[in-house]
Amino acid sequence: MNRKKEETGSASGPVCGIILAAGFSTRMGRFKPMLPFGGKSVLAHVIETWHRAGVRHVVVVGGFKKELTGRCARACGALFAENPRPEDGMFSSVAAGLACALNAFPQAGWFGVQPVDIPLILPETISAAVKAAETSEAGYVIPVCGGFRGHPPFLSRAAAKAALTMNPERGLQSVLGELSCGEVPVDDPYINIDMDRPADYDRALAILRKREEDSARREQKRKGK
Repeated sequence: MNRKKEETGSASGPVCGIILAAGFSTRMGRFKPMLPFGGKSVLAHVIETWHRAGVRHVVVVGGFKKELTGRCARACGALFAENPRPEDGMFSSVAAGLACALNAFPQAGWFGVQPVDIPLILPETISAAVKAAETSEAGYVIPVCGGFRGHPPFLSRAAAKAALTMNPERGLQSVLGELSCGEVPVDDPYINIDMDRPADYDRALAILRKREEDSARREQKRKGK
């Protein structure tokens, strides 16, 4: 059977966000999910972004320093799923998150996946992807800015189930390559800006500070009218 036809589905229930935070942060030299970021940790910021986008169901996948990650996730109103073998790579975390989310949210129609080290994604981007998923018949939908696809991809429930049966060594991009895709145009240059190294973190902090300053100025201008 043609997988591109079989693994489709509209958002018949709530959407779930899956945040991948199980890695070892080797290149950063510090544990990325707990780095300070706008008055909170990176992980807390990303969870808040999903909540601000209207997505209440969030699963955080942890592995390395799982106790610390789990405490933060629960304090922010998210579920926690453990990846017992984070050394197996990112797809092992994707699988752990999907398995937890499929079981915890049986009515969820779509599952968005975001690595914690891509923390600048706008809530509006997530909201736009969710809205597109509500009427999509594709296997997954993905934000696109300036002709480039980025995060977070959203898998339909059928595609999420199918992903769990695939060879874990292939990786998420290989899995998505077998699915029909719906692109979602967004005005968000941050959908591919990650934080692998200290210089990346410094850049992300500078972007976040400028974004917060711009938001504060807009709010002052609005109140002054």
